[in-house]
Amino acid sequence: IIPYHPKMVFLRAGGNDIHAGKSAEQVANDFKDFVKTVHAKLPNTQIIFIGWCPAPVRWKDRTANKKMNDLISEWVKDQPDVKYIEMYNLSVAPGDKPREDLFSPDRLHFNAKGFKIMADKVRQ
Repeated sequence: IIPYHPKMVFLRAGGNDIHAGKSAEQVANDFKDFVKTVHAKLPNTQIIFIGWCPAPVRWKDRTANKKMNDLISEWVKDQPDVKYIEMYNLSVAPGDKPREDLFSPDRLHFNAKGFKIMADKVRQ
C-alpha cells in the first residue's frame, strides 16, 4: 500500500482470521496495527473498514464477526481519517437466518447480487 500513496484504502478483512481461531479482540487489534502502520507513512490516507457479514457456511462465526465489527466501529469514532461501513445485517434475513440468495454455491463468497448490494452501500 505504502509505495502507491493512495488517498483511500478500503479493507474488508477478519472473517478468515476469526474462522481460524483468532478472537474478535485480536482481529480488531490487528486492524488498529494496520491503521497505525499505514498512517505512520501516509498520515492523510483515509482508511475505510467494511464491516464483516456472516456467510451461510460459517454461520457459527457470526457472533464473533459481530463483536469484531462492534469493536472496530467503536474504535474508529475517535480516529481521524478512519471510517467504518456497517455491513453485518446485509446477509442476515428475518429470524436470524442467512440470506442464501446473496452467496455463490460455496456459500462463503458473495454472488453478483451480494457484491452489488455491498458495493452500493460502500459507494454511499
